[in-house]
Amino acid sequence: MWTLMFSLIILALLVLGGVLFLWWKQKRMRAVSMSAAKKSWTKLDAIPDPGRRILEAQSIVDRALNTIGYRGTFGEKLKRIQSHHQEFSDVWEALKLRNRIAHEPGTRVTEKEAQKALKAFKRFLHTL
Repeated sequence: MWTLMFSLIILALLVLGGVLFLWWKQKRMRAVSMSAAKKSWTKLDAIPDPGRRILEAQSIVDRALNTIGYRGTFGEKLKRIQSHHQEFSDVWEALKLRNRIAHEPGTRVTEKEAQKALKAFKRFLHTL
């Protein structure tokens, strides 16, 4: 009887330890991901083309999502996360603009449009 109880206590402690380790690891991965994203984000100002800045900003956010465990296209990742965050319409609009830039040659982007999209991506990045 004592052997069974002792075994169950040991098993419970191992499970608890595993859960705590996974929680700590995920928290650490988020911190590393956000640090890398912030470092990359500071380089955006050096890109003169507004369209190119939007493409790079979306790429930074996408890498951060990959690092913390989201898989699929950027749109698929947004759909999975959407239920956890508010004000998603601005991120979707930024993604639509990004897709026009990437897939429709000759798309022109004003500085105002670029700033709005960059602001949406940055705000989203800070919610992760």
